[in-house]
Amino acid sequence: GEARKLDVDSVPSDYVRDPAWSPDGQWIVLANTYRLNAAGAPLWEVPSRGGIARRVTADTVPALHPAYSPDGKHIAFFSQDSIGQYQMFVLDRAGQQLTQLTSHRDVAARRVRWSPDGEWLYYSADGRLWRTHLRDRLKQEIPFRAVVRLDRNSAPVHPVQFANPGSTLPARGNMGLALSPSGTQVALIALNRLWVFSVGAQPKEVVKLPLGAYGAAWSPDETTVLWSGGPAGGEDLYATDITTGHTRQITALPGREDRPAWSPDGKWIAFLHWEWPEVADPPWQGFAYDTYLRVIPAKGPPVSKVSETIDLGDLDYRYTADLYDWCQEAPRWVPGSDRLLVFAYDGRGEVTTISLAGEDRPVGSLPPGASFVHFAAHGALVFVEGNALWRVRFDPDSGVVGEPEALSDEAAFDVSTSRDGAILYLSEDGYVLRRPNGSVQRLGWPLTFEVPTPEPLLVRNARVIVGNGEVLSGLRDIRVDAGRITAIAPSGRLAPEASSRVVDAGGRTVMPGLIDAHSHLDDEVSPVALLYHGITTVRDMGAELTRVAGMRDAIDAGVRPGARVVFGGVRINPGQPPDGLSGQSLQSPSDPEAMQRTLAVLEALGANSVKMRLYGRLGPGAAMVRASRDAGFPISGHCAQELAFVAAGMSGKEHLGPSCGVRSDDVLYDDVAQLFRAAGMWVVPTLSDWSAQIAIMEDTTRVHGAGIGGFLTPYGHFWLLRIRPSSARRYHSYLDRARAATKGLYQRGVRVATGTDIPWIPTAIHTEVEEFVALGMTPLEAITAATADAALVLAADGEIGSIEEGKWADLVILDADPLEDIRNTRKIWMLIKGGEVVDREALLAQYGARNRN
Repeated sequence: GEARKLDVDSVPSDYVRDPAWSPDGQWIVLANTYRLNAAGAPLWEVPSRGGIARRVTADTVPALHPAYSPDGKHIAFFSQDSIGQYQMFVLDRAGQQLTQLTSHRDVAARRVRWSPDGEWLYYSADGRLWRTHLRDRLKQEIPFRAVVRLDRNSAPVHPVQFANPGSTLPARGNMGLALSPSGTQVALIALNRLWVFSVGAQPKEVVKLPLGAYGAAWSPDETTVLWSGGPAGGEDLYATDITTGHTRQITALPGREDRPAWSPDGKWIAFLHWEWPEVADPPWQGFAYDTYLRVIPAKGPPVSKVSETIDLGDLDYRYTADLYDWCQEAPRWVPGSDRLLVFAYDGRGEVTTISLAGEDRPVGSLPPGASFVHFAAHGALVFVEGNALWRVRFDPDSGVVGEPEALSDEAAFDVSTSRDGAILYLSEDGYVLRRPNGSVQRLGWPLTFEVPTPEPLLVRNARVIVGNGEVLSGLRDIRVDAGRITAIAPSGRLAPEASSRVVDAGGRTVMPGLIDAHSHLDDEVSPVALLYHGITTVRDMGAELTRVAGMRDAIDAGVRPGARVVFGGVRINPGQPPDGLSGQSLQSPSDPEAMQRTLAVLEALGANSVKMRLYGRLGPGAAMVRASRDAGFPISGHCAQELAFVAAGMSGKEHLGPSCGVRSDDVLYDDVAQLFRAAGMWVVPTLSDWSAQIAIMEDTTRVHGAGIGGFLTPYGHFWLLRIRPSSARRYHSYLDRARAATKGLYQRGVRVATGTDIPWIPTAIHTEVEEFVALGMTPLEAITAATADAALVLAADGEIGSIEEGKWADLVILDADPLEDIRNTRKIWMLIKGGEVVDREALLAQYGARNRN
């Protein structure tokens, strides 16, 4: 049971993987890489006692899972062939001769084993077991059949219930939350407004804010709140006087400025700046995520030139992840106002301070999973890890002192602090204020809103596609009251109420509102763009958690238009570094208690599902699935077919194609189809993500098309054009495999539903149903996949997905019959969401790219 550290010298990086012993026990072969999910890395050998490593393969031969032959003369491993497919290779250690032994379509690049005599190699490919002879390359299939029986966690999930008209609900989400320096006031951006309230009092509206306003930071004198606003990728900084509501612009730089922080002495404002402006050229010609830390004077005209800022350097070398994905950290001023603190998500948790002269000073480290790092009073830092609140001593000169201490075991998220040491955070029952003396004041949800009630509606003379596979005979009338369908009858049988709005469909076809069951609402305009194109409900599968909840609230309150939002809002990678991370859009809970706190935060914000994107170890992954189902959440993710996950209650799989790391899942065989069908699992293949991206690679002018360009933001423009056209061949390969897997699952009786994963192309849902028809579905079956089946994926099948009495009146009235040509789903004559007729032209006029405010 004794463990010892193996020191490995002379390899390029500290990260090594896939070690294997030589038969004589003298050597260990391993792969060395900078990236956790690399396609492979050169092989190195190191003495088993440790020491200087020697290279085994060239940089051009990345390898996975090496294995010595019994006599130690050969090393077998997996690598990619000339077209990027994994195959098995063997290296002759004496002559350094490299031989490719296989040429399969789909090799499971996880394990190769030698026969005891060293003549045969055993491996898995094309869904079968094989052996290949070392010298004559004779290939033989090893036939087998296995029957698997397992008990599956069938804990029921909570059905989704949408906000009823006339009800009063708490605003749980926010676009910005900040405790004032004195700890007596709170600034809150929610419902498209800036609110300020004294602790324990009701919020007061300061000013209405434009769509997309987010972030909140106080001035030291508590007269002003900073925030960021504008189209995604083009945000500028603004300052609002909380007494008068007067707002002035602070920056007007190209690109995005956000996460502002006012220096304690009131002289400076620090912020993060993503320089990429409106892209005139494809980003791959100068592709970068570079994010800079900049400082400007707090007073003066708007800063419009980078030369007018103090440039404190590119932060990307400190942040291994994209700042505009899951890193929510703003710069923090050291109390003396002469330096800023930066915390790096680099697996080491290093803390650095940067002076205004640009001098870096390492000052210690925090746990690698720390997030929401803030200064507290009396020489301390507070942070969140595992969705719990922690504190550690901190001296600006000597740095982090001692070990962190847990302040509480309750769920904590979205932290803000005051200069006297008070801590504001979100917990399972709302906002909580922890006083410097340790006492706790529970604030609940101080802001509420009333859900508007639409006028009664009568739709006449419509041909009805129900959404559940049925088409009603003849023309029908549909009566709607308080947003729900109350009656469906042959035309002429229903008389309108006195106050009803009457819509004559004139014999047109009506189908249920479309559902995008997989999107990412990183862009505030996405719900508007989706609604314009007939998507009445969207499921967010990973964006900033409190902001997605804030979008949901604003749409439910009627203060902004958009598709109805169902969300999980955070991508969860249990057991994967950095353990304990509790970010806004990525979390890695490392133990059962942290998992329960993650679920408590989701429950508090009104989330509807859990997305387990990837996993680091099977045990924590299965525990996350089990905990989610036991809490009533449906859970799905990129990796769904592992037996442990199916047994624990995995609800479904997101994406088909290469989506689960090196564990091959882009070709799904009959055993997986049997498993999914027997377990009642579903799949959202997101074919349109591949196909839409390919179309843009092959013709970049498509980003200016009416369906895309009408709502495209600078960040969306950047994202769509970030991949080089030379990658089109690889993407075609991914798409071909995803199509084959989708067709195979559908033909074997597995439920397949629509999702796009590409919110910047709001027409992608129409591409998805067209893909389904091209794979053999009838148009009616494809529409069912986009309505009733997608509603079941959301656990909202009791509310939406079909045109039936009692369900929400989400209706798309078309100018042409989609059962004759599925492309007719694009020809929208009128759109009704929750009984309210949507003014599509007004959406485009107000929120389109040229007229957005």
